[in-house]
Amino acid sequence: MSAIVVNELTKKFRRNLVFNDFNLEVFDGEIFSIMGMEGAGKTTLARILFHFLKPNKGTIRIFDMDGQKESKSVKEFTGYVPEEVWMYDNLKPMAIFNHTLAFHGLKNTDDIQSLMEYFELDNRHKFADLTDSERKRVAIINALIAKPKLLVLDNPSKDLSRAMLDKLFTHIKRLQSSEGLSVLLLTDDLAIGQRYGDRGAYLSGGRLTGIEYLKDKKNNDKVLRIFDELIDVGAFEEIGATLLKDESGDVEFFYDGYLPTLTTVLHQQKVKNYVLEDAVLENKVEIFKSGRSVSERPVPPAQEAKTSLDDTSEEDTIIAYDDKALEAEASETSAPMEDDTVILSEAPLKDEAQSTDAAKEDAAEEVAAPKEEQGAVEEKTEAYDSDSMILDSRKTQPIEPVDSDDVLEEKYSFKPKKGDE
Repeated sequence: MSAIVVNELTKKFRRNLVFNDFNLEVFDGEIFSIMGMEGAGKTTLARILFHFLKPNKGTIRIFDMDGQKESKSVKEFTGYVPEEVWMYDNLKPMAIFNHTLAFHGLKNTDDIQSLMEYFELDNRHKFADLTDSERKRVAIINALIAKPKLLVLDNPSKDLSRAMLDKLFTHIKRLQSSEGLSVLLLTDDLAIGQRYGDRGAYLSGGRLTGIEYLKDKKNNDKVLRIFDELIDVGAFEEIGATLLKDESGDVEFFYDGYLPTLTTVLHQQKVKNYVLEDAVLENKVEIFKSGRSVSERPVPPAQEAKTSLDDTSEEDTIIAYDDKALEAEASETSAPMEDDTVILSEAPLKDEAQSTDAAKEDAAEEVAAPKEEQGAVEEKTEAYDSDSMILDSRKTQPIEPVDSDDVLEEKYSFKPKKGDE
């Protein structure tokens, strides 16, 4: 039985198409990463899964239950950590947790205490007085104490430090192993999606594409920039590197293969001036939009037949949107959009009661949408820093071929000094 099966999902906000015949299958007990740039529709998808929004078309099944018709029952065994956390301002964390336990008919106070200690949270302050990081941790604990079979995380790196994010996924891995927890990870960070996911795909133009079996990845995707005047582009393309830019003295490749293979070619070609760093999501999306191929990761034979829902043909890989036209339309209608749809708005989401008359048409589609309040306490949280390994031949010794990632990390890992250009 699959944790999530979405078939031919379509969602529109007036004339703006967010999902177009969107298909998804998340296997029971896996962490599935959906990586999409800001505005791709990740939050909209989460809200549809939890019946806070109604789709225009399509079916959603969660552990073989109808996600729309049986949404109340589905919520009893699912957990959701939204990107923006809004709860009862006048309650302390423990009161919020007790309310959740009562809803699920549970009394696991010991679990609450251990989780609060693990995520470094206390019960001294009301929710309104918590930092953004503390609020996110309240939402995480609140989702976990109900012992969900499915956990949906919407951009969990927002407001969490790298150390806290690692702690979260360490705990999730334990639950995955001991209780078979399934996780849908929605993120706009390529490194995070690839680091923590078992499988993953890329959301763009209302559909998923480029499904990868992330467990097989030896390292994060990389971008290689070479500043030598004359290089053999074909030598890099032969090992699966994708050419992004080809200008005299500035050649750029995307590479998602085995890193020691790349270092060997760099050595053989006697490349002297280069920078090798973690790719970002824009690099991946650029390749899909251009129709250029990226090496596929194998899917385990036992699961191979299950991937048909996610497979997309070349002709339906990407739907191009005219961002300026969409923004103009949004301005004309004054309709507040979802904070993660194809239209980007600088204004924060507000309660439906504060929306304009034009927005009420879309608000009618909301089903018990969670109340969002203003005035959150801002916290300057250290941004998540991925395990970005940067090799810069101008600041390190010339690269030599190595036969393992561990040796490569140890020998060539480079952190720029303060003040370096």
